[in-house]
Amino acid sequence: MKFEDKILNLIYSKSEGGYWDFKRSWHVDDGCLLHDIICLANNIENRDCYIIIGIDENNDFEYYSLNDDPNRKNNNELSTFLRDKKFFGGIRPSVSLKTITVEGHEIDVLTIRNDIHTPYFLTEDYTSKKKDIQKPKVVLKQNIYTRINDTNTPINRTADVDKIEYLWRKRFGIHLSVEEKVKLYLSDIENWVYDDERAILYYRMEPMFTIEIKRVDYEEKKCQSKRSEFYDQLMIKKGDGFTWEEFEIKYANIVIYTHWVDYLDGGRYMIAVPQHKIISNKSVRRDEMYGIYYYDNSNLQGLVNKI
Repeated sequence: MKFEDKILNLIYSKSEGGYWDFKRSWHVDDGCLLHDIICLANNIENRDCYIIIGIDENNDFEYYSLNDDPNRKNNNELSTFLRDKKFFGGIRPSVSLKTITVEGHEIDVLTIRNDIHTPYFLTEDYTSKKKDIQKPKVVLKQNIYTRINDTNTPINRTADVDKIEYLWRKRFGIHLSVEEKVKLYLSDIENWVYDDERAILYYRMEPMFTIEIKRVDYEEKKCQSKRSEFYDQLMIKKGDGFTWEEFEIKYANIVIYTHWVDYLDGGRYMIAVPQHKIISNKSVRRDEMYGIYYYDNSNLQGLVNKI
């Protein structure tokens, strides 16, 4: 579903929820803006979240003009605003701003990306320095805020312990299935260790996850060397053969995924074999078919290739 359609569906629902929040106008108090962002970054629905600005939820969710809003921010101002806040570990929520037009009205949408760096919280109190705010809100250090259904954790409180536990489990991938953990761990390239003696890689933080290059005997290797694709020619010396071998991703010695690797440049370079598909280009005269090779970095083969 397109981004605009997602936001329209939320607007037309005329209700708030666990991953979206409506605001009539931009926050006067930057502390309130920061609090809202942290709450949604720590959402327990494990998905991208949205702050939709320009919708008056107290007036039957009517549109509200942002044209003369003195507190309106752009992407650069939003990034600068978050950059100097003292977040635990120095990692800040990933937030982007996009303006869409709905029925002639501009709507600002802040997207807070879903990731594994939860819980987000400050190591120093934050209070807006705007002089025209009589009683600025204080975003408290060490307080962990979240959002349950359509309600944020109050700014002077911290989330319930079961919600905090979930957010820490999310950071370490404890809440994931084995298949989901594999994708998470493959993204953490620096923590994979290669054992040359056994021709395996293992994940330093959970060594039961391994990637093993399967040993093949000479006759099998001769058969595999006959496999050749165009990219074999790109990094190879004349007279060298082509070598394909299988690899297996295992957890506790149980195979989760298996595919092929290819050695290039006389064995000095190894890739996970790219995926392949046929696409058509329909022209006036005829249908032209092309084979393309590609990596999708959201799936296992693309992630393995990075390692």
